[in-house]
Formats: sequence, C-alpha cells, structure tokens
Amino acid sequence: MSQQQPHDTDTGDTAAPGGLGQQGLPPLSADSGLCGGPGQMSCSEANELIQHYLDRITDDEVGTAVHDHLGDCPPCEREFVVYQRIIASLARCRPDPPIETRERLERFCTELCNGDQPD
Repeated sequence: MSQQQPHDTDTGDTAAPGGLGQQGLPPLSADSGLCGGPGQMSCSEANELIQHYLDRITDDEVGTAVHDHLGDCPPCEREFVVYQRIIASLARCRPDPPIETRERLERFCTELCNGDQPD
C-alpha cells in the first residue's frame, strides 16, 4: 500500500474521523503543487508515517504534518481510512492475540523498519 497514487478528483465517501476531508474544499489536482511542495510533506513521506500516526507514536510536529497532509490529499486520506478499517477489523476478529503471535509480528515489523528481509 505504500505506492504513491496520482491525485484525482474522486474523494468518495471515506472521510476519516476528526474532520479530515470534511473541510468542504475542492480536491487537489496533480498539478496543485501542495503535496510535497516547500514546507509540505510528500505523499511517500505520509505513507511511511500513516501507521505510526494511527498508533499515536509520532511526536507532535510529525503528527501535525501527517494530519495536515491527510486533510489536503484525498489519495493519502483514502489510504489512512483503509488502515483504520484494517485495524478495526482485526480488533473485532481477535482482540487478544497469543503472545507468540504478537512477538512474531513485532519482530517482523522491526525487521521491515530496519530494512532487513523478514524471515
């Protein structure tokens, strides 16, 4: 899911909670220059940070930058909503995974974050 999608005018009905996507502004076009412009977070940066943002493990500055980007970028906002739905679905399926599963997933994520090839 980390591929950057081209901007389009289809915002769908997948607005994220907390007001993202609900500003009543027209969607961005590919040539708007807002995503990744001077002082702006790029889509690839936002995609790398979405999971951390959802887990609330970003610092205030990074969290604000991700939030602002999601509010301005419909494709990244849609990806954010997909992650939210995945998390909600997993929580409904099995709220308390076995400790071995959690440890294996933590190792897998750590390896990915370190750029290693997961086992």
